[in-house]
Amino acid sequence: MEDILQILQENVLLKEQLCFKDDQLRLKEEELKRKNERILYLERQLFVRRSEKQLPDYSQAQLTLFDAEQGAPALELEASVLTTLIEDIKQKAEERRNTKMQRSVAEKRSY
Repeated sequence: MEDILQILQENVLLKEQLCFKDDQLRLKEEELKRKNERILYLERQLFVRRSEKQLPDYSQAQLTLFDAEQGAPALELEASVLTTLIEDIKQKAEERRNTKMQRSVAEKRSY
């Protein structure tokens, strides 16, 4: 009787292990399937003929040629940034000129 109970317990344990292994195997197969699909997608993107490639949609980003007011807000924003950038460049150039001039004057004085 004891042997039968032990065998039944062992049988239940083995069935649980088998279910666990089946679940692991199913998860690995799903992961492998996803990776294979990803590889196929990337190969299609990389090796497809140029005429078959899909170009990104630039229609929203590109301004029209005939509507002068379309880009005005962006241009005004860029103009203020460029103005401050130009002023900063001029200031740094002036500082470099002054330091260069001071060095040359100091070198001329040293005999």
